[in-house]
Amino acid sequence: MTDQEYAAAAFVGTVGDSVAEQTTVTGQVAIDAALRTLASVSAADPADQLPAFQATHRTLRETLASIDEEG
Repeated sequence: MTDQEYAAAAFVGTVGDSVAEQTTVTGQVAIDAALRTLASVSAADPADQLPAFQATHRTLRETLASIDEEG
């Protein structure tokens, strides 16, 4: 993917060449990394997906808590 394609994808909120590779771009580094992790395990068995879901949930909780503390 070229820089221009990446920028265009970021503008519309997704990055990736296929549906399985597309992840939302939020601008929050931790959230973006967690979403990429979820995308990377999307085809895995549910038992193998669980740690990724748990880690993403933890990241979302921590990020939301930090936003609440700032406000």
